[in-house]
Amino acid sequence: MKRKINGLLVIGLTATIFFGSFFTGEYLQITRGDKDIWWTPMSMALPLDQSRTEFELFIKNEILQKHIEKGALLIVGDNGKSVKVKAGDVNVRLNNWHKVKTEKLQYAILTVFFLGASIALLIIGLIQFIKTKKINTGSDKTGNLKA
Repeated sequence: MKRKINGLLVIGLTATIFFGSFFTGEYLQITRGDKDIWWTPMSMALPLDQSRTEFELFIKNEILQKHIEKGALLIVGDNGKSVKVKAGDVNVRLNNWHKVKTEKLQYAILTVFFLGASIALLIIGLIQFIKTKKINTGSDKTGNLKA
């Protein structure tokens, strides 16, 4: 007699491979991915005032913007001439890795949920497949054939 594979086994196996590969990809990107590629490009660097929600830079316990307003910071040019630092001279590049990582972790949680459901279907399908195999072969609990 030909054995028939049940639907739960097929769905469980297919979905386990599908969601398992998605989860593995996300997990590897989170743990082994290049974290340095998420910096703001220099061409899109933010002015100092716009980056204040992300960070504040202090020099001798005073915020950088105060030093700039007071004219306390100087830049020495190539010709050796000193020029006061203006607010427009300071730009900020931000590393957005924490935002990207949060999105990837949220997606990974969703895929691992479906992976767990798929594994449960796979196990249920395997149990049903094994039970029907035992019934079809006519064996008892000890594995002996019934007379």
